[in-house]
Amino acid sequence: MNYTDTITLTSKELACAMSVCGYNSFVYQLISEKKLVSKKKKEITIFAEETEQSLRGKGFWHARTETNLSKDLENLMHAVGQSKKVIHCIRPGQELFFHQIDQSFSLRQFVDGEEHTFTYGDHRKGYKEELARFYQLNPASTRDLSEIEPIQVSEDVYNSLHELEKEEIDLMLNNENENPAFKAFIDAFNKNGKLFNPITFAETEHMDGKNIIDHVAFSVPGDDMVWHLEYEEVNDDKVYFVPVPVSDYFQKIEDTIYEFFGQVTTVSKPASKPKKMTSKANSRKKNTPEPFSFKRGVSFFWRSNVVLLIMAIFLLINKGSWVGDGSGTLLLFVLASEVMIMLLSFFSCLPKKESK
Repeated sequence: MNYTDTITLTSKELACAMSVCGYNSFVYQLISEKKLVSKKKKEITIFAEETEQSLRGKGFWHARTETNLSKDLENLMHAVGQSKKVIHCIRPGQELFFHQIDQSFSLRQFVDGEEHTFTYGDHRKGYKEELARFYQLNPASTRDLSEIEPIQVSEDVYNSLHELEKEEIDLMLNNENENPAFKAFIDAFNKNGKLFNPITFAETEHMDGKNIIDHVAFSVPGDDMVWHLEYEEVNDDKVYFVPVPVSDYFQKIEDTIYEFFGQVTTVSKPASKPKKMTSKANSRKKNTPEPFSFKRGVSFFWRSNVVLLIMAIFLLINKGSWVGDGSGTLLLFVLASEVMIMLLSFFSCLPKKESK
């Protein structure tokens, strides 16, 4: 997959492709989240057959490769699987992942229902505008929020927000005595499905399933603004909803992304399955003799005996032209040659002296 390409897969196709590339923990998590297939053997067989045919139809299935995937798709799967740091953004019905590839590029994974669209993005061009568009906000908005004060609520009130009924929300919005800032927040929170949108910064290891969350930023999109959840003082029974201009909020998120990705170990471009040893290293390994090798000695022994046998046969063929009885002389020759072969075979087991 080139950095200008786009690849779209269904959840089933993604699970199948990641599975044949060896990232089973990723597959288990995806199957569990999307409920793609049960543990019944028959359903698993049908699942495998259907996804194979689907990948064939898209030109991603190549029977002659080790993984049965096209090179572009295999590279993409390793780019996802080898990424050590991932940023996961969620809004109702959609997800957006940023997989760190190297210091110049990151891999975007946009998820809409069962459809996953992968594209490479230039890390140096930033994330601000893309994030704002994902959350359906204008990235250039710089609304003046000086008249809207942060809202402080208790932890109990915060926990009860998700359980508000429609009648309770309508009552708050229609109450003239209610704090205008709180009404604006409740209206935005209700329109967002009574959910906070998380942006999770995590260190991942898709081979063994490890996932360490570094930190999470929660927010709710408002009217040309973002309500940022400030929960650092939650232990003091204080939770704040802070109004932030769209441009300022996503600029801060972008700065955090750069800081988070700054110390990541780079992956080859495009990412591919790591080789156990380079060809040069293999060459050095093959050229380095073993300290003492019976294999070399045995090889010299049997080849030398084959030569001796051929010589003896030629001598026996001409036995009629021998002067006197030459059998004793032939036997002495064979025995002496055998002793010499055994001695040389022993020396063949020793390491060869390398010329400088």
